[in-house]
Amino acid sequence: MVYSAGCESHPEPETVQRFQTAESAFSLASSRDEFSRVAGQYQELLANGFISGVVLYNQGNAWMRAGKTGRAIASWRQSQRYRPRDPYLRANLQSAITACHSQASVTRETGLAGYVLFWQNWLSYPEKFLLSTVFLIATFTAAVPGTLFSRLRIRRRPALIFGFLFVVIAVSAAWDWHRYDRTINGVIIQDSVHARKGNSESYESAFTEPLTEGTEFVVLEKRADWLNVHITNLGTAWISARAAVTY
Repeated sequence: MVYSAGCESHPEPETVQRFQTAESAFSLASSRDEFSRVAGQYQELLANGFISGVVLYNQGNAWMRAGKTGRAIASWRQSQRYRPRDPYLRANLQSAITACHSQASVTRETGLAGYVLFWQNWLSYPEKFLLSTVFLIATFTAAVPGTLFSRLRIRRRPALIFGFLFVVIAVSAAWDWHRYDRTINGVIIQDSVHARKGNSESYESAFTEPLTEGTEFVVLEKRADWLNVHITNLGTAWISARAAVTY
């Protein structure tokens, strides 16, 4: 359990009290049903706007204790946005994925972006936006003496350095915005799910084996109660929305 670090918003006293109540309930829980209810308490905090790496991390722990590994993976994946350097979070997530023996999981950095932004997961989502603002202000601040003393090239170097750092961090933040705010991810939460070639049970199976709990995917389209998803190393298929959780 984590109690103090990782909050990305300033909670009201009532929210703090509800968080502490959930923490106490977690400590006292002893059955899967009780841990499921605790995870629901954390979800209420999230639904009310208290977006925190701590809440998401502890919710993942509660889901795992409840025996709902797919939901735990989804919570921990979201927590990674705010706690990318947390070794316990990383270990829990890897352990859950391994335990699921899922056919495929989302590769967070692939292709050209994975090579160019190799350090992408070193900083949290909020940290990148904060740093980009800081470097932008530093660029303009350093550019003033360079403009006033244009004959001295050395005075322009700080502005160029800060400007370069701003561009690098801004690109990284923009990529985070794309993969977190513009991309819908998901995780299978049922033991066995038959992916279909169309958005109906009448379509034949898309893959030779059913999908297992913990399989991660990216949502391409939604039609009624069906999701068109892309699964790394497997391809594209349709699954029932009830068989997964998305974020």
